[in-house]
Amino acid sequence: MKIAVKIIIVCMLFVVPFTGNTQNYCMNYHKKFCKTKKDDVFTYNGQSRSALFEGGQTSELRIVTYKGQDYRVTICADKVLGDVKVRILETKKVPVEKKRQEKVVEDVYDSDGNPTGETKEVVNTITETTYEEKVEVLYDNSKDNNAMEVEFSMVASKKLVLELTPSAGAGEMGCIGVLIQHMPTPKKGF
Repeated sequence: MKIAVKIIIVCMLFVVPFTGNTQNYCMNYHKKFCKTKKDDVFTYNGQSRSALFEGGQTSELRIVTYKGQDYRVTICADKVLGDVKVRILETKKVPVEKKRQEKVVEDVYDSDGNPTGETKEVVNTITETTYEEKVEVLYDNSKDNNAMEVEFSMVASKKLVLELTPSAGAGEMGCIGVLIQHMPTPKKGF
C-alpha cells in the first residue's frame, strides 16, 4: 500500500508540471503566433484568447461586436492539430406561437341569462408566444478555402460565437489562438 502511494506521488510530480507548462505555453499563443500585417490599422481587442485543444474537440468563444466597427479575426494553431474549422454564429431569439387546447366546465344558462343547473364541457384554444433560440451561421471557413483570417464590418451591435474544431484525431494536443482586432469603420463617400 505504501509503495502504491509513493508511485502515485512520483507520477504526479512528473505530470503536474508538464500540464502547467502546456497551459502556460498556450496562454498567450495568439500574441506570439497569430501574425498580422506590420502597417496594420487594426488594434488589439481584449476578447482575444488562446487555449489548449485536443483533436476533434469543438469549443466556443463568445464575443461582443459593436456597430460602426470593422473586425479581423485571425486563427493560429499548432501544426499537430491540422486544419481548424472556424464558424461564426449568431444566436437569435425568434417568436414561436404555440397553440394548446384546454377543457373547462361551464354552467349552462337559459335565454334570460339564468343558470339552468346543468354544465357542459367546452374546449378553448389558447395561443401562447414563446421564444426559441435559432442559430444562424454567418461564416464558415470550410466554404472559404479553410481561411484562417476573416474581416467583417458591423452595422449593428451583436453577440457572436466563434466555434473552433481542429481536424486532428483524438489524442493529439496543441494550442489554438484567436486574435481579434478592431477599428472604426471608414466613412464612405464625400
